[in-house]
Amino acid sequence: MRSLLDLVFPLRCAGCSHGAWPFCPVCVDRLGVISPPLCERCGRPWNRPKQRCSDCPPARIRTSRAPFLYEGPVRSALYRLKFSGWRSVAEALGAAMATVAPGDVDVVTWVPLGPKRRATRGFDQARSLAGVVGARLGVPVAPLLRRLTETGPQARRGAFERRMAMHGAFATAAP
Repeated sequence: MRSLLDLVFPLRCAGCSHGAWPFCPVCVDRLGVISPPLCERCGRPWNRPKQRCSDCPPARIRTSRAPFLYEGPVRSALYRLKFSGWRSVAEALGAAMATVAPGDVDVVTWVPLGPKRRATRGFDQARSLAGVVGARLGVPVAPLLRRLTETGPQARRGAFERRMAMHGAFATAAP
């Protein structure tokens, strides 16, 4: 069925929506691939690798990585996933995320959307990405967090405002 849909409605570039899937040659050239030097703990581009950068997550998070900078075609692709329902973007970006995961992953989880936003979008894009990463790594995907409150859109908030909005918004999920 998927092949038939692809023939009738071919996938387009997730970055510009005009070229080949998942990213056309123009968008591939504009991908902000993260490469060394970087912060050893959080993976942010950083020229002092032995020092913790200013963007590192809380100490309870041992490490984190992303394959791309949040700009250009990647930013556009994520917007298409989140706001336009391009669910196929999860497969492309999730595959890239799996390539930069540390080798000792036991489980993959996600930060869940609130019920209102999930109902509006029709799905939870973070869960979709987690599913792809887990499948690619061959590890379980489990809901380890539950959302306690709706926090509203974060896009127009600065880093400090985001942290404050998220404070107390989540709890660990019951086993």
